[in-house]
Amino acid sequence: MAKEVVFQFFGNIGRLQGIDNLLQAISLVTAKNAAFIFIGGGVMVPSLEKFIKDNPEKNIKFLGPIPLEQKNIGLALCDVALISLEAGMLGLGVPSKCYFSLAAGKPILAAVDAESEIGLMLKEFPVGWRCDPTSPEQLANLVDNICASPKQVNEKKPREVFLQ
Repeated sequence: MAKEVVFQFFGNIGRLQGIDNLLQAISLVTAKNAAFIFIGGGVMVPSLEKFIKDNPEKNIKFLGPIPLEQKNIGLALCDVALISLEAGMLGLGVPSKCYFSLAAGKPILAAVDAESEIGLMLKEFPVGWRCDPTSPEQLANLVDNICASPKQVNEKKPREVFLQ
């Protein structure tokens, strides 16, 4: 079996973060080596906890919130940072966690609008992948593709781009 690839969502697990899309995508992922970690808190935590309980075959962990001074420990737990926003959030929200992830050298898998700040960054710089925030199928396909060839995670150079 291929090496486990850990995808991590951290921060606000709220209504505007596209949590339903993420959970639908995880339910469609077929890669056996995909693992998911959620760190944070918010109004969508009960939905996340129910999903984890209802899908024991999926490798998902919820760690709850961690203090800001321990974010580096949380970031060290993953191979790929998951970032998502609901469709239509263009200009209304920019997940600052994206920059934490880049600084930590973690590539980004983003389910965001193409013209959002993160969408434009991913188009310009080879630091990750982007899909439509309304397509759990696209997101699941990207996860499966990344898991099928985990070496591509190391081909991204997010820290170098961040420093530039």
